[in-house]
Amino acid sequence: MAAVLVVLGGVGWAASTSTAPPGTPDAVAGVEEDIVQDELSGEQAQEIARYLERINQDLGGRLPPTTIRDWWEVFRGRKQFDWGALGQALLSYFLGAMLVNLRLLGQLVVLAVIAAVLANLQAAYEGETVARTAWTVAYLLILVLGLAGFHSAVSLARGAITDLVGYMLSLLPVLAGLCVAAGAVTTAGILSPAMIVAVHAISVLVADVVLPLVVFSVVLDVASNLGEAARVTQLAELFRSVATSTLGILLAVFLGITAVSGAAGAVVDGVAVRTAKFLSSSFIPVVGKMFSDAVEVVVGTSLLVKSVVGVTGLLVLVLTVALPLLKLAALVLVYRLAAALVQPLGAGMVADTLASMGHGLTLITLATAAVALMFFLAASIMLGAGWISMAFR
Repeated sequence: MAAVLVVLGGVGWAASTSTAPPGTPDAVAGVEEDIVQDELSGEQAQEIARYLERINQDLGGRLPPTTIRDWWEVFRGRKQFDWGALGQALLSYFLGAMLVNLRLLGQLVVLAVIAAVLANLQAAYEGETVARTAWTVAYLLILVLGLAGFHSAVSLARGAITDLVGYMLSLLPVLAGLCVAAGAVTTAGILSPAMIVAVHAISVLVADVVLPLVVFSVVLDVASNLGEAARVTQLAELFRSVATSTLGILLAVFLGITAVSGAAGAVVDGVAVRTAKFLSSSFIPVVGKMFSDAVEVVVGTSLLVKSVVGVTGLLVLVLTVALPLLKLAALVLVYRLAAALVQPLGAGMVADTLASMGHGLTLITLATAAVALMFFLAASIMLGAGWISMAFR
């Protein structure tokens, strides 16, 4: 019944904004344009536009369509989306991140060379105390630089997850409101609270459980490389296994709940919208058929706008996480390169330490990407729920 009232209310609003005679093509076009203008200029759609503008600034102003209206024109076929320009912008962003981290790579390699020379001197002079002390100092400097970069990567991942949560909390009202406009009231009522709880739960578990486990595993690997007497590599491997298993369980549970909730709500919504059309065409004399057609116009146009805003929101979600992921990927590449370059020099301990940090950064990058994937699929399910309810009509 709630869905019926919402749809009928939307029809009354749409009819009141049109000045052309009812039933004419101009009247239908006027209703559609009023719906489009109202949705695209709303506060929730503009919130997505603000995120889009911030991403455009991070990419140096090279992002194709930069406003919600531009994306509407793209979907209408009036403008073209330049995928090549987007790819070039992301590539330039990645290369810029690599250039920033080249200094860290150079410092690690130089210190590793010094450590290797000192290790050879120590072996030549049968454990010379001065050479041993100098090697220890060089190794500690490598640890300080490596762990500093690792800490910045963890902070970057936490910041990316926080940004994702903030954006999802801005995107969910958009999708829920447009679901209601399309007649998917039950879907919006079921999914919105579930999504809000799930978004917070996922972010807390990943940031406060998964990431610390990865950090602990790296610390244990580094401690194991300091000496052969006390090695805890198996404990480090256990922490990594728990972290990856936790991510897998979260992904399965999250997607299972959202998929089932979305499908169940869509069935109810499809029946409700069809009931609204039936009631309006059967029990309203004379103008019943026209009123039923108005229901179709309002629901169809709202669903089209919902698709444009929703797909734009999904793209913004991808770009929101893509930029920090590119920075993390650049750091992973730096640590992997440093480990590969210093190993032939005879600095095996240094190479193992850098390789452990690179492995930890890879897991952190995958954890951040997994959170983004869960949010992306959840938003896609909510976006597609409207289409399912329309199909059931």
